[in-house]
Amino acid sequence: MAWDSLPNALLYLWSAVFGAVLGSFGNVLIYRLPREQSLIKPASRCPHCGHRVRAFDNIPVISYLILRGRCRDCGAPIAVRYPLIELASGLLFLGAAIGFGWSLATLFYGLLLVALLVLSIIDIEEQWLPWVITFPMTAIGLLGSALGATLPFIDSLIGAASGLAFFGFVALLGFIVKRETMGGGDIVFGLMAGTFLGWEMTFFMIFLACLLGLVVNFHLVIFVILRFLKLVRREREIKPIIFGPFLSVGTALVIFWGDEILSVGTTLALIAGDKIAALLFKIFW
Repeated sequence: MAWDSLPNALLYLWSAVFGAVLGSFGNVLIYRLPREQSLIKPASRCPHCGHRVRAFDNIPVISYLILRGRCRDCGAPIAVRYPLIELASGLLFLGAAIGFGWSLATLFYGLLLVALLVLSIIDIEEQWLPWVITFPMTAIGLLGSALGATLPFIDSLIGAASGLAFFGFVALLGFIVKRETMGGGDIVFGLMAGTFLGWEMTFFMIFLACLLGLVVNFHLVIFVILRFLKLVRREREIKPIIFGPFLSVGTALVIFWGDEILSVGTTLALIAGDKIAALLFKIFW
C-alpha cells in the first residue's frame, strides 16, 4: 500500500502525537542542557519532593490534565510550560504534516520545527544556542537532502556553506571592531538552517529574522539613533538582542510560506518603486 493512499487523518494524528513526544524530550533538553546534566540519567523527578515521575504520569499533555497540574506524590504544582511546550511541538509537527503530507519531508521538517522551538526557549533563557542540538540537526538536514526528502543534496551543501559564511563574516566584523555581533551558536544555526533551506531561502530567512528583530526592538533602535545624534544624554545599558528566536521564526516562515511571502514582498516592492519613481518624476520634472 502506498503511503499517500492512507487517510490524512491518520497522518495528522500520528504527527501530533509524535510531535508532543518530541516536545517532552525537548523539555528535558531545555532543563538539563544549561545545567550540564545527563540527558539519560537520572529519570525525570519532581523538583519539589524528588520522587521519580512514573511512566504513566509522563504522557505528554494528557498526564498534566489528569493530575490537574500537580505532582502525584507531594501535590506541588507542575509548571504549565511543560505541557505548553509539548502541545506546541505537537502542533508544529502537525503543521509539517499538513504542509508536506505523506512524505519524508514531514519527518525532517517536523524535527527541525521542534528543534527550533527548543533552541528559541534556551536562547531566551540562557542566551545560548547549544551545538548539541544544531550540529545533529545539520546532519539530519544533510541526510534529508541525500534521501531526496527536502532539497537536492548540492543545494543543501551550498545552503549550509552560505549560512556558515554569512554568520561567520558578521562575527568576524564584530571581532575586528571589538564588539560582539554573532556568537558561535548563531554561526552553527546558519549552517543548520542552510541544509534545510538552500542558499536563496537561507538569505531570505536572515532578512525576515532581521525585519522581525527590528520591529520587536524598534524602541532600542530609536534610542541608539538618538544617542548617536546626541539628542539624549541619559546613559542606558543596551543589552544584546537575543537573535535566536527571530532566526527560528524566520526559518519556520520560510518553510511554510517562503515562496508566498517572497512573491508578495516582491510585488509590493515593485508597486512601491513605481509610486516613488512617479513621485520623484513629478517633483523634479
